[in-house]
Amino acid sequence: MARTLLLSLLLAISSAETVNDCIESKCHGCGGEQCQLCREDQKTISACVSSCMDTICRGCGGEQCQLCREDAKTIESCCAEQVLASVTANLEMCKAKAPKDPCVGLPGPQFSTCNWEQGAKRCLETTCQGCGGEQCQLCRADA
Repeated sequence: MARTLLLSLLLAISSAETVNDCIESKCHGCGGEQCQLCREDQKTISACVSSCMDTICRGCGGEQCQLCREDAKTIESCCAEQVLASVTANLEMCKAKAPKDPCVGLPGPQFSTCNWEQGAKRCLETTCQGCGGEQCQLCRADA
């Protein structure tokens, strides 16, 4: 089950239109300076980055979608294209969020327990990324 989910995620990523391709299709038919302005338009770039993230996070729901969109791999996949790196770096959705560690400040044994629980939670999130509804329950039970 988890292998099938991972395979479908990899297939979606590999077959997805790149952000650069998206921008080129939105600016199709322009000429000269008009093309340059279109390619550098923040709304166009933002829409294409958002579309990229939607493709990668397809099938998620609720908090799972937010976690997927904030995941460093998702951000890198959609924001790090060399041609656009300087422009996408200014987009809020391309700024990696520093994860909040709920275990910081806890005393010894509580820290160890919290750290183990957080590791297990991250493992489940990674393994079951992209699932939805009953599929998530089954994935978590498998993991």
